[in-house]
Amino acid sequence: MNYLNVPSPQEYIVFLLKHLYEYRDIIDLLIRDNKINLLEEEFDRRFNAILSSITDPWHIAFTIGGFYKLFCYWAKTGYEKTPEEIAAYIK
Repeated sequence: MNYLNVPSPQEYIVFLLKHLYEYRDIIDLLIRDNKINLLEEEFDRRFNAILSSITDPWHIAFTIGGFYKLFCYWAKTGYEKTPEEIAAYIK
């Protein structure tokens, strides 16, 4: 499934988290080396495409930033919750 074909924001979050989880070894190295912020630009790019229907740039910045921090916390705590549980926080 292509990320642009995901039918809803919640399903996109699950899709993205599952995808990122597949690369957890690399993400864990980024965390260990204090380089996790390198992913932030990619989050901005992808979410700006998904959130294109929102016209308020403040809302977009808040949404992307919130999800990015949520993802970082999830990774730093050892991926304790499932992607579905994480997506439930975002409504």
